[in-house]
Amino acid sequence: ASALGGEDRLDALQLEVDVLSISGLGSPAYRVGDLTTGFVRGFLGQHRSLWPRVELRCGRRTVSTDAKAPVREGADVDCNDILRLGLPSRNVLESSFTISVLDVRDLQSVVRGDPLIGRVTLKVTNEDLGVEREQEVQLTRGGAPQGRLRIKIGVVAADADRQVLDAPAEFSLADVAASLAAVLSQHDGVETLLRSRPEALRAGGAGGLGGDTKSGTKGSKGGGDLQALRQALRAWVVRLTSEACSMAGQPDELSMKAWALLLRSAKQIVGMCADRGASGDDIQDFTVAWIRNLIWFCCSSHGEGPQPHFDEARLQRLLDLAPEAQEHPLRGLEDMGVHHLDMSKVQMEDAAAILNRLTQAFHSSEEDVFTMEPFFDTSGRVAFRIGAIVMEQGRSAKHVFLYSWEALQQWVRQGGTNPCTNQALSATRIIDLGFHS
Repeated sequence: ASALGGEDRLDALQLEVDVLSISGLGSPAYRVGDLTTGFVRGFLGQHRSLWPRVELRCGRRTVSTDAKAPVREGADVDCNDILRLGLPSRNVLESSFTISVLDVRDLQSVVRGDPLIGRVTLKVTNEDLGVEREQEVQLTRGGAPQGRLRIKIGVVAADADRQVLDAPAEFSLADVAASLAAVLSQHDGVETLLRSRPEALRAGGAGGLGGDTKSGTKGSKGGGDLQALRQALRAWVVRLTSEACSMAGQPDELSMKAWALLLRSAKQIVGMCADRGASGDDIQDFTVAWIRNLIWFCCSSHGEGPQPHFDEARLQRLLDLAPEAQEHPLRGLEDMGVHHLDMSKVQMEDAAAILNRLTQAFHSSEEDVFTMEPFFDTSGRVAFRIGAIVMEQGRSAKHVFLYSWEALQQWVRQGGTNPCTNQALSATRIIDLGFHS
């Protein structure tokens, strides 16, 4: 069963709550007449029956399920209802909502409505974006537990979002980011990212992340931990959602930096999936192909029929974008909490590139793709030991990848390759960014 709030518009993002079940259903609030009917039931040896319904409220909008079959207090109830409401804001993490379980009455509900059994107030969190996640929450009334609710929380993109992605070249970078974030925030967002991978990153190959098959083609690693790839992709969806909110209403000139940071992170993931023989140019080409496919899968055709017009030149400009250093690299690194950098092993230009990269990670509140922990704490200093990899690229300048040092070392022990370039570890330079806690 499903219900849609009557005031919703097709261009609004929708909150979706899949109500699976209620366990340990509590007693409803008192209504006039309960004592009398309770006395009569007791005299006749009857048990009180509850007719539960579930109500979703967000702002001034409300939608409800129908009443369930009558059950006794303390019973478990199978629901399997989907409730949807239009969100008041395009920022899906901004609005709170309330789920209430009520006991449906006839005459007793005329004045004060159906009595409340229990309710819970929630928000969409990062953990709800891009994946299907089941959770159990506590219902309360007056501070007392009133049962538990098993639900799934998600977001449904508007038709207008897919229409933007039908012709992304005709819209601003901010609009494209908002629409892509809306579609990928849905429960199948991460799976859409996986399905849209170019063939070179899907087939099996030389020991890495996210391959689907055992046979290999140039460009893929295969045989690796697909779950780790899903985790990295979900972190990217969360970051896209955050950046899309910050870009809202901005002209392309101001949105380009945020997009460049998003694509830099995307290239990190591509590098982890590509074959160890892939060059920097190959990784950039694979990134372009993946983004092109992704737009196709997210538009109105859902990956069927001809691909929408795609401005590859605009994407290439974003991929090539790199800000310049604005301070002495060693001083800037120390200010960020990086100490004891061995300059006998690190060239000054590499240190400057690392400073630029850390500055970008700080301003975008970037998280490590392995641990999903922010690189910086609230004081603006690095939060944990970081491993940096500096890579030369043909069409780009120096490219710096940042990882948790411990997670990177574990990756190296398992695969023996650089997770960015996929070349043998001995051919690359991993720089330990020591820090003071």
